[in-house]
Amino acid sequence: MSVNGPFSIDPDDLPRIKIAKANAEKAKADKAKQDSIMAEAQRRRDFQLDSMKQENEKLRLLAQVPKADTQEVNEICDWLYDAIDGLGTDNIGFERALLKIEKNNVIEVMNKWDSTYGKQYGETFIESFLNDANRRQRKVYGTRIIDCMQQRANDYGLSLSPYIDNARTELNTIGNSYKINENVEEMRRILYGTDY
Repeated sequence: MSVNGPFSIDPDDLPRIKIAKANAEKAKADKAKQDSIMAEAQRRRDFQLDSMKQENEKLRLLAQVPKADTQEVNEICDWLYDAIDGLGTDNIGFERALLKIEKNNVIEVMNKWDSTYGKQYGETFIESFLNDANRRQRKVYGTRIIDCMQQRANDYGLSLSPYIDNARTELNTIGNSYKINENVEEMRRILYGTDY
């Protein structure tokens, strides 16, 4: 026994105690690192499963949404073109075409317009609409187009925030056409994807 009492440390044991303590701390740090790696791997697996479930749910919902009638989509675009081509706008034809837009064809009409008449005008569907609509038509039919997009998003289980709120605000204040187009295009990307 040492002179300092029963709980004192023998000076010869001090290096071994320090090594043992360092090894214990290293083992604890290694375990914490391994636990962190395992937790991250589990989080990634959960995220992938979540993403797959969301994608499957989206595909399931898409399968339930009625597909747009191609002939009707073509007619709407043709009516819009006839209404805005030339000097002035044929308001009756313009509104007749816009009334045919609904949640099941809104994106298809935009895509068809952009791939045909939009190329001729160098404008997106919403730009053409905003350029030819009068103040009342912008509010009434612009809101209708946005409502159709919102209904379609609801069917898909998607969110259009904050783009839908921004577009509505700009429409209701007869705001900046560029901002309306920008927000509607973002909503279209959400609903249709980037390749339209």
